[in-house]
Amino acid sequence: MRRLLVLMLLIFNSNFYAQQQYEKELNTVFGVQYLGNAKFSNTGEKLVYTISKPDFESNIFQSTLLVKDINSELPASKISLSEWNYSSISFSTDNRKIFYIANQNRNGNQVYSRLLSGGRSTQITTFPNSVQRYSLSADGAKILFLAEDTLTISERKTINEKKDGYYYEENRKFNSVYEFELLTKKRTKLTFGFNIKSFAVSKNGKYLALLGTTSAIPGDEHSTEIYLLDLSTKAVKRLTRNSAIEKQIAWGMNDDSILFVAAANENLEPYYQESIFSIGLIGDSPVDLLPNFQYQVIKFEFESKSKKIFFIANKGLTQQLFQYDLESSQVTELTSVMGVVKDFALNPVSSKILIQYTDPSAPDEFYLSDNSRNNFKKVIDANPSFDKSNLAKYQPLEWFSNDGAKIQGNLILPKNIDKKKQYPVVIQLHGGPNSSYQLSFGSFWASFPHYLVSQGYLVFQPNYRGSTGYGDKFMRGIIEDFFELGTEDILSGVDFLVNTGIADNSKLFLMGYSAGAHFTNWIISQDQNFKAAISIAGMANWISFYSQTEVPYLREIWLNSIPYENMDFWNELSPVYHAEEIKTPTLFICGELDKRVPLNQSIEMYRALKRMNVPTKLLIFPREYHSIEELKHQYQLIKASADWLNKYVN
Repeated sequence: MRRLLVLMLLIFNSNFYAQQQYEKELNTVFGVQYLGNAKFSNTGEKLVYTISKPDFESNIFQSTLLVKDINSELPASKISLSEWNYSSISFSTDNRKIFYIANQNRNGNQVYSRLLSGGRSTQITTFPNSVQRYSLSADGAKILFLAEDTLTISERKTINEKKDGYYYEENRKFNSVYEFELLTKKRTKLTFGFNIKSFAVSKNGKYLALLGTTSAIPGDEHSTEIYLLDLSTKAVKRLTRNSAIEKQIAWGMNDDSILFVAAANENLEPYYQESIFSIGLIGDSPVDLLPNFQYQVIKFEFESKSKKIFFIANKGLTQQLFQYDLESSQVTELTSVMGVVKDFALNPVSSKILIQYTDPSAPDEFYLSDNSRNNFKKVIDANPSFDKSNLAKYQPLEWFSNDGAKIQGNLILPKNIDKKKQYPVVIQLHGGPNSSYQLSFGSFWASFPHYLVSQGYLVFQPNYRGSTGYGDKFMRGIIEDFFELGTEDILSGVDFLVNTGIADNSKLFLMGYSAGAHFTNWIISQDQNFKAAISIAGMANWISFYSQTEVPYLREIWLNSIPYENMDFWNELSPVYHAEEIKTPTLFICGELDKRVPLNQSIEMYRALKRMNVPTKLLIFPREYHSIEELKHQYQLIKASADWLNKYVN
């Protein structure tokens, strides 16, 4: 018994010190806690939220549920242990308990409830597949949830008999909406023949607004449309017909309209910055509520009492909170921060708004407005004891590209920079490319700028053509010749930096993730001025990529053609097609199960460089998809990246 206790103590100490080592070496990545899932009670007096932190023993982020009285100066109280990744919090109609999604019993994500006063949680749903989202009925008697359909009896039989060969793209299951009665435990399937992406229950409980397609193939998301389901008759009515990608959905005033986000212009044509649209229930044409708005809508929420839509928009380097008045059509910017408004929650009783905020020196904080919605006060800091003394400094930059376009980006440098010294520079290229680098804390596993600066590098993050937050024309600047303008934006930014005298032109490094890795692979095939490169989930060959990726339609938009009708053009824009020109030592990194930019693309680049005698390595992460999620893999990626850069910096 004594030996067992000693062994257990050794294991505990080993895990404890391993966690401390991870945090010490990469404090700005693994020593940070994050807020999330903020939700006000129906009375507006309580706020429930989560704090998440990395846990290397479980190899994932773990969350704690907390509740705070917003009218009290007392700190928040824990209502759960730090065990699970909680999401989608909502209150019961009597405000005595909360509902949420978690994977507490290791049987996939399910809906649970928990009393605010404490005690054990109660599992509500027991569906064979994970619950993706849910909604409480207005009377609190039912839960509607979205989950992937289960296997039929005949499908199970073929699997058991090993007769389970399948036709490609024909073996996927639909996601459907189910109704679950809390008292009787009765479960009823509500949708048939549609792959549902999201849904919203009308306030009167009579209808479901649905985002769905008739295909379960991920690459057919551009065929998503809005449907209306009458819950009494089960009749389904299609409301939209377009090729845009509809996203978030909500009910408008008096249940007589549906609000939604689409990455489209006012004619619902695809591949524009996201905007908010409204459509009536009789099948009217959708109306773009923000036709002249030049920024990208991230998320929205409709407040019926004020007849206003509140939304977050990406403005390039910053992200702000806006409101849209349905009666006057006026747009008002409510925040003007040199940082990022990540999320918000509306108080259902007062006019107060809670925002989740980050900037280069603030990992994650909650601010609460007064009733005027003009003044915000910090109420919760997820990292009150975090040491900020050695954080890097973010400096916004602007320069002009070859065609005269104004480009923005971040230069991240030490607080006490030696102005007489020239520094090695890591040029980082973001994914998307319909996204942007912002004035956020910078703890993302694919960039980790604070750590790189601590290692002696400057980090340069250009928002090249294709980025969002700068208008539709800027975002669509990649269409047809995907690389041309973006490459000019990136390289002109590098030249600008070198000309300031701060950058060592002989020690330039290139690093990109996803679409940023596409650019990385392309640039090293066109420019030999980089000491080394890191390509995370990048494309090698547009034609093979088209057949391997789960979203081929995006590639048709980007190159403005179909590969089999324009083979020479697609080949010419493929980095691997120019492998003989590549001289830059390059580390390739990819998740083994990546379906967005499959591993074979990284293998093509690796094989090409190896055959051409260019120093290269390919780091593959088992169990990972397009995003590297396991903490120990993130740690390994960051250390391998730093080692690769350090190998060539001298």
